[in-house]
Amino acid sequence: ANVESKYLRRLDEAITPPLLQALDSAIEFLIIEQRKSDKPNATPTEAAVNKEVDEVVKKYERHDPKLRQPEYYRVVERLGGLMARLMARTYPEQFSSGQTPTERTWEEIKASTDEMYVSCEGAFELSKRVILTLLDTY
Repeated sequence: ANVESKYLRRLDEAITPPLLQALDSAIEFLIIEQRKSDKPNATPTEAAVNKEVDEVVKKYERHDPKLRQPEYYRVVERLGGLMARLMARTYPEQFSSGQTPTERTWEEIKASTDEMYVSCEGAFELSKRVILTLLDTY
């Protein structure tokens, strides 16, 4: 989906389909390992998910060093946590042809938040102009 928000466009340039697919594979691995444990229906721990996210980011930051910046890293980390909770409930049904679950979810997030970010970006620019105008008059 095309997005209008500058913020989401920046994120989307860094959070590429290969990164999302690698995140899917990492989360799938955690789910499979969890199913083998004494708590097969539990969601993988936050620490385990964050460790996998870190490994994925390490691999892809060579292509885009921005992924280490908090603005980008937090999004990937939160997406990893969301997908771990979602996949723990639905695996393996979520894995079908076409986009991976994380790719689909990322597309849904962008589509549902784009308008909000565009509005906020516009309000921010307007506020900045008003403040600068006020500062110039004093």
